[in-house]
Amino acid sequence: MDPLLRLKLWKRPVAIIGTGAAAWEAISAVQSDPVLGFEVCWVLSAEDTQPDARFMKNSSRLCVLPLGSDPLATLHSLGSPQTILALDNDQWETQETLLRLLGLHYPKLAIAPALRGLPLYGMEVMHFFSHEVFMLRVRDNLARPGPRLIKRVFDLFASALLIVLLSPLFALIAWRIKREDGGPVFFRQMRVGHSGQSFGCLKFRSMGLDAEAQLQRYLAENPAMAEEYRRNFKLRDDPRITKIGKWLRRTSLDELPQLFNVLVGQMSLVGPRPLLDREIDRYGDNITLYHLVRPGITGLWQVSGRSETTFADRSALDAWYVKNWTLWYDIVILLRTVGVVFRREGAY
Repeated sequence: MDPLLRLKLWKRPVAIIGTGAAAWEAISAVQSDPVLGFEVCWVLSAEDTQPDARFMKNSSRLCVLPLGSDPLATLHSLGSPQTILALDNDQWETQETLLRLLGLHYPKLAIAPALRGLPLYGMEVMHFFSHEVFMLRVRDNLARPGPRLIKRVFDLFASALLIVLLSPLFALIAWRIKREDGGPVFFRQMRVGHSGQSFGCLKFRSMGLDAEAQLQRYLAENPAMAEEYRRNFKLRDDPRITKIGKWLRRTSLDELPQLFNVLVGQMSLVGPRPLLDREIDRYGDNITLYHLVRPGITGLWQVSGRSETTFADRSALDAWYVKNWTLWYDIVILLRTVGVVFRREGAY
């Protein structure tokens, strides 16, 4: 697939109708998954719609054209591309004529309704005979016992297998940590888990024995770094990290002991990143969804930028994962995690 993408042989031109927030979300979604082969070439502005500020800011790289009074003719002049109608909620009624016209006469039409926040995977569409009405039946996947059981069985067998296969690496890392300063191999930090219960999250120790004292001295001497730590509770050049710890963190191998947390049922291979007590208030309304599941060693946040994303992004990604979970998503995230770790993206 990659050679086809590089040669631009796996490309299908796409026109987005709409210049609001929903259209911007549709463009971001299409561009985030190049394997689908969609390439947004045009953004068509319907009449009487106010462009989103993000379109104005990125007008130099987006080809924004008026849809015009004859939408079918406009699309024909562009080569009849795949078209996505992405209007904001307040625009659907005013654009009813446009929707009917394209629905009747344009076969390459997809509709992207503004459904942000809903669990989209597994959502069922209900039709009503002789009525132009449909309903969406919501199914939060991990809120149901069946999917949770499937996920737990997968975690149990996969974590046990990984512990056996990686045991030589465990031994090597433990030896290197002991060799550096003679301190303990593992570090246990209390995190918030399933149903709000606290548990000891295991890691290979990556900091020195006097880590807290070093941190306080460093923050007192570097006010700018103190502000960074207040925002993210992380530092890019953390003085507490040992030599072996730097390598462990850059490769994310410091988190391997969490396989034992998975084995005993405190964590999952894939899920929301385990929260500290001090982070709960920052998590927002999505904390209800977080409490439904076991936190994960890796997750959607980690393969979407990791330390480079904001805490609000992290909360939103975790909520999306819980609502849309499938076993296939877990497998894909695990495979993507391997790629992220080897490329060392966003970790520090």
